[in-house]
Amino acid sequence: MATSKNKNTVVLDSIYGIINTDPGIRKIIDTPAVQRLRGIKQTGLLHLVYHSAVHNRFSHALGAFEVSRKVMNALKEKGLDFGQSVITKFSENEKAFYVAALCHDIGHSPFSHALEKELLPNGLRDHEECTKYLIRNCEPLAKAIKEYCDHELVYNFLAKSDFNTYLCDLISGPLDVDRLDYLSRDSQATGLPYGNVDLNWLIHSLNIRNDQKQRPNLVIEAPKGLVALEQFFRSRINMYDRGYFHKTVQGGETLLKTIITRAFFLAKNNHNGKDIALAPFPLNEILKTSQVSLENFLFLQDCHVWVAILTWAVKAKDGILKMLCQQLANRTLPLAMFATAKFVDLPDNERTEKISKIKSEIAPILIKHLKTKGLKINEEDCDFFFWFSLKTLSLGNMGDRLFLSQNDTTISLTKYLENEDQKKISKPINLKFGRFYIFKEAYDEIFSLLKNEGLITDES
Repeated sequence: MATSKNKNTVVLDSIYGIINTDPGIRKIIDTPAVQRLRGIKQTGLLHLVYHSAVHNRFSHALGAFEVSRKVMNALKEKGLDFGQSVITKFSENEKAFYVAALCHDIGHSPFSHALEKELLPNGLRDHEECTKYLIRNCEPLAKAIKEYCDHELVYNFLAKSDFNTYLCDLISGPLDVDRLDYLSRDSQATGLPYGNVDLNWLIHSLNIRNDQKQRPNLVIEAPKGLVALEQFFRSRINMYDRGYFHKTVQGGETLLKTIITRAFFLAKNNHNGKDIALAPFPLNEILKTSQVSLENFLFLQDCHVWVAILTWAVKAKDGILKMLCQQLANRTLPLAMFATAKFVDLPDNERTEKISKIKSEIAPILIKHLKTKGLKINEEDCDFFFWFSLKTLSLGNMGDRLFLSQNDTTISLTKYLENEDQKKISKPINLKFGRFYIFKEAYDEIFSLLKNEGLITDES
């Protein structure tokens, strides 16, 4: 960052070039809660496949902030008035909107979504809940926000509870500043061209229209914005298909989750306490207490987890923990077998029952192969070496939440798509990936077993 004489800050960004911030925003950026994002990879273990995808959530936070400014400026140029805002002066709505965009991801745990269930502060379900919790309970952050804008309004935008629903949707909705930044940023970092979106034209096509109850809604002006909107949908689908849900990436993240699960298991059952002590602070304290305090969460970054894995790969006394860590450290990742659509579409309870049954048949195979590697396990331990992963991306229901404006009429995208004569955009689709994972030494035998059971495809 470079600071000019008027105390505004200039940030150089690989996507947008120069990002300008004022002293109030800079003070928020400099809080530990936001600076912590420098130590958390934006895309988890995506770099195991696309080696240059090592960018962090801090860059994305600044990117979302810049997109929020671009969106607000575009809407103001169309003559919209937000509270008391004028072109030369920020209103409280605008400033709170920018802060919400900047802080929308501060609740992420190490490796982003990969360890979301394992390392969040206790009682919080996901990073969105954690973000809202930090906005209210992280004192340095809350203080900096209160000095800059309406603190409660920032919370309401993140909680989607403000009357200005269009601003809430721009923070987290079908077409929001989060996705508009990360698709382009992740596409650039990975080298995958599929994530590029026509950001300027999408923003140019945005507007606000009141619904029948006189509530403001975010709309895309049709037909001019439809091509850019469809490209946005395709970019999301392609980035998830070729990137985030890549079979090797998911195999690595499954292994990472299993390592942390094993470490918690050892700590809870007082097994190999010395292994837990090898982990750096604050991870060792989290494992010992099975509690993630706010203070420890704000200190915890990717590096603490990675140092623990590299150390356990060499010094762990627990054979299972050591082998799992060696596999991840050496990128000897579990291999994927693609589940059939019939199996994936089963109700959750039926699918779980089938997996439990097949594990009992697989256990002897795993025990045999692991014994040749010098590791003795029992049937219960097989859960640490055989996995099923189900990943979904639901775009099909977005049509009810996206609105188009044409000839002074506002309709949902779903309604628009029902008219075949005027349809100029494809219907958004859903993605669902079900995969079994197994370490390579046992792959052939288990592949044959699952194939005979009709649970996997020939694509595996």
